[in-house]
Amino acid sequence: MIQTLFVMFFQAVAGEPDPAPAAVTVTPPAQPESAAPVVTETPEEARLRELRARRAPVCRNMPVSGSRLPKRVCASESQMATTTTDSRAWIDRVQSQMPTKY
Repeated sequence: MIQTLFVMFFQAVAGEPDPAPAAVTVTPPAQPESAAPVVTETPEEARLRELRARRAPVCRNMPVSGSRLPKRVCASESQMATTTTDSRAWIDRVQSQMPTKY
């Protein structure tokens, strides 16, 4: 009941709706007769583009033990791969040096 009263009140205050605006037609811009020539890159340019992409920094949120807030770490893909490989090698080395006594 009260919702109906609110709707009627707001409709009375708002008044008559504005008439719809006239339709506007937009013509698309003319397309050029000939498209731009397709430029192919050389193998050297492709290799350089790939190297630049690998050097671009990538930021990730890494979890921190004992904290709810992650730590933001930014490094290139190659640096992250090197860190991962080094960490895995260190873990393997430490685990292989465990004493065998029972």
